[in-house]
Amino acid sequence: MTTRAKVSLIVLAVFALGLALLFRFIVAGLEYDYRDGKYYFFSRIVARAIQLEQTGRMGVVPYGFSGPLPDDM
Repeated sequence: MTTRAKVSLIVLAVFALGLALLFRFIVAGLEYDYRDGKYYFFSRIVARAIQLEQTGRMGVVPYGFSGPLPDDM
């Protein structure tokens, strides 16, 4: 086997390894987005339930309420 063939084989192996790692990172990122999306969805449901309970209506909370809404609202 010539030196040129060895170098070509090494370059091909490194390229294949790089593609495998890139594919793994993409799959891991998609799995993270899926898990994060589920938590975001359920947290929005809880936030809307709290808002409906505290304000008696759905929609945008009035500007200026950065913390818990007062009980008399």
